Amino acid sequence: MQTFNFMQQVKIIIKGIGGMTLTILGLFLALTFGLTIAYITNPFWRRKVNHTIQVMRLGIKEFWDSRFSKTPAIKNFQTAICKLGDPRSEDGRDGIYLVDFKDDGSSVREIVDKEWVRRTDNRSENLYFYFALRGDFAEYFRSKPLLILVEYLDRNEGFDGSTKDDGKRGLYLLYDAIGDDHDSIFKKAGQIGFTEIDGVWKWAGFNVKDGFFKRRQQGIGDFRIGCRYPNLHRDYNLYLRRVMLVSI
Repeated sequence: MQTFNFMQQVKIIIKGIGGMTLTILGLFLALTFGLTIAYITNPFWRRKVNHTIQVMRLGIKEFWDSRFSKTPAIKNFQTAICKLGDPRSEDGRDGIYLVDFKDDGSSVREIVDKEWVRRTDNRSENLYFYFALRGDFAEYFRSKPLLILVEYLDRNEGFDGSTKDDGKRGLYLLYDAIGDDHDSIFKKAGQIGFTEIDGVWKWAGFNVKDGFFKRRQQGIGDFRIGCRYPNLHRDYNLYLRRVMLVSI
């Protein structure tokens, strides 16, 4: 007659669970190691991971602001602003987020004329500023006539001090417009050229009538501002101080 040894059965079960745990842990470590190697060695996977992180960060930030922010709700949506260099304003407090996109839109915070501003970092291929409207502002501005105002530093000078560029230094603005094709998602609102040698802060205005603003630019942005002419991207940086959207 066989006797049931309770403690022995418990030991067998624990041993089995321990073996399964080690197997799962081994698979997890192998997967983690493989993904880490892929991230380090494969630019495609680095872009995918960075992009996913940016989308999640912006979504979490907007959810948190909508549920728990102590900032009073804005009832007048006729003006949205982003003060570049001011972390609170860049985080969407005034209706516009500055999105740090690692592929080509990671800007540098810098002091110019005793004030914090932002610039592109063209030598590392960060050529653009990406902006996203806060959800309530996007809904208000969608399909309405508006003016996008950009305060920029007009300095027609290359990294080597050269001012000879045949009028090719400047900025342009692309926005997410109504329509499903690439040209609508990156629709050109206009461009301006730099003319000053010493550097002067100026405003540029772009009329928009068909803004869609669904963050379709790289999955994170409603509009972006970049340097003109690809062959001169490494020749100069673009400095911005303020960006505004005004209902007209």
